[in-house]
Amino acid sequence: VMRCRMCNNDKLSKEFPPVTCILSSSDTHCPSLSCGQLIQDDRREWFQAIWDKQFAEYKSSDVSVFETEPGECKVLHVTVLNGDAAEIEFNDSWTIMRMMTEIKKIMKFDINEQRLLYSGVELTTKLPDSKPATLKDFSVKPNSTVQLVKLLYAIPQDINKVVFDLNWQYPNDTDLLEGTEKRDYLDASCLIFEGEKCARTIDFVQKNPLMLAMLNKHKGIKKKEWGVKHSGDRMDDRKRIGHHLIDVSIEDIPTEVTNLFFILSAWNAPTISRYPNPSLSFYEKSTPEANLCSTTFTHASDYSAVIMCSLSRTRNGWVVYENGQTSNGNAKDYNPIKQTVQKLIQEGF
Repeated sequence: VMRCRMCNNDKLSKEFPPVTCILSSSDTHCPSLSCGQLIQDDRREWFQAIWDKQFAEYKSSDVSVFETEPGECKVLHVTVLNGDAAEIEFNDSWTIMRMMTEIKKIMKFDINEQRLLYSGVELTTKLPDSKPATLKDFSVKPNSTVQLVKLLYAIPQDINKVVFDLNWQYPNDTDLLEGTEKRDYLDASCLIFEGEKCARTIDFVQKNPLMLAMLNKHKGIKKKEWGVKHSGDRMDDRKRIGHHLIDVSIEDIPTEVTNLFFILSAWNAPTISRYPNPSLSFYEKSTPEANLCSTTFTHASDYSAVIMCSLSRTRNGWVVYENGQTSNGNAKDYNPIKQTVQKLIQEGF
């Protein structure tokens, strides 16, 4: 039993009207059948404020800050999209370079491999006036989270044609495997973005005449390759390894393109965790034996796709960033993957 603040009568909880009824009712009186008291505007506003606080919407760029007790150690949480995480000491007078040095000690990322994001903003080592930037300059709070993006490779100006070799091992669950070869596919795809817009998708279809004919007939498909070509399936049944090679001609990428995201997604298996050791190799097309960078996705996932890396346009040229973000979707339905990538772009990745 509770006392109503409107009529001062004791009531059962079920006799009180839901807040939604109070807010949605156009009547100025209490909607409870046994009440009928006049509801003042300030009382309705009070209910509205409570409702808004209960169901506040948070943007993905909002920074999570955990309150600390007086005297409790303050830290920064450093996270990577592939699931790696660490804590470092927090001191807002530290320079960004000092923080990067601490990250190197704990997480073993070289300073020149680190790109740090806080609330969607990149933490640069210097301010516009060339002075060393500090955590305080970016309003970094104690016990908040900084995202670390690993730089895999900065492409020199004299390199034009490069290859992204995405490969995987066949699943051990033979019930999922197709044909007499007992093979299954992780599909390597390249999603080409202009800002937050996915302008083009390059995948195995470009080398599959039947699929290409179907798309031409029913959906239409752009003939322009945009500097990106797909090899189609390269399957080694003896070693039980599949490859998809994606060739990129840097000089042929349209100027409006900002990012190329390279995806591995499961075709038949429900999740990518069924495929052991999906990995990426990156090399200049003329010297495939000289690997420029590589990465392996090691943490098992309950998702059907993983964004392995991105080729991103910067002020200083094109660079390859490691990613590791998981997603729903696959080559049969790219929409969930596109939404995941768009969210990453909005957050500064």
